[in-house]
Amino acid sequence: MADGHCSLRLTRRIAATPEEVWQALTEPDSLRRWLSPHGVEALEPGAELELSLGPEAPVAVRVRELVPGSSLELDWDTGSDPSTVRFELMSDRAGGTVLVLEHGRIDERVGMRYLDRWVTALERLERGLGQ
Repeated sequence: MADGHCSLRLTRRIAATPEEVWQALTEPDSLRRWLSPHGVEALEPGAELELSLGPEAPVAVRVRELVPGSSLELDWDTGSDPSTVRFELMSDRAGGTVLVLEHGRIDERVGMRYLDRWVTALERLERGLGQ
C-alpha cells in the first residue's frame, strides 16, 4: 500500500463445527492457550485485554464487535500504529468450519512478522481443537 501499511488474510478449513471453533476462539481458557492474553475474563463488546506477543511492547486489544458463532473484530494497538483484526467463521459443506482472519492497517515494516505470528497462533488454535 502506498501509505506504509499492509494487510493480511489467512483462511483455514477446520474439521470442527463452527460452534466448537467459536468456543476455542473466544473461551477465556482456550484464548489464553492460543493467543496468550492477560486479564481476560470474558469477551464482549468493549472488553479490553493485553497481549504479550514477544519482545516488543504489549498489545492493547479492545473488542470492537462480537457476533457469537460468526465474527469477532478487535482494535489492535501497539502504541504507535493502531490496526484492526477480524475473525469470521462460516460452515463448510463437509460439516466443518472455514475460519478467515484479516489483519488490516499493519505497519508494512512488521507485516511479515505479524504473518508468522498469526500462522503460529492459528496452529495453536487448531491443535486445541484436536486438528
